[in-house]
Amino acid sequence: MNRTQAAALIVGTAAMHAVKRGHYLGHGASNSLAELTRRGVRRLPTSVDTDDPKLAEALRNATKLVDAMIAARATVYANNAALLADPVIGEQTLGEALHKLCPIWPFCR
Repeated sequence: MNRTQAAALIVGTAAMHAVKRGHYLGHGASNSLAELTRRGVRRLPTSVDTDDPKLAEALRNATKLVDAMIAARATVYANNAALLADPVIGEQTLGEALHKLCPIWPFCR
């Protein structure tokens, strides 16, 4: 697969993990995550094998990032009952998760 496909796989893995956990990525968080991933996968070879250790690491880190975003909801949305009631994980939770996890690859510089 090429880098674009690898980035799509990583973002798709994050989105599916969120769904498995009963949440979904908000539009802004999804776009931000995609952009961060596109930048990060530039470190991968032009052609990436599905068993590449860096790709496996990125997929594991995508689920860690989503778990951290879900954990951040209680704090980030503490004063917004509507967002707490909605299973969204958005840009604010992404920012909080990145603050805690960086330099997690491929999402941080």
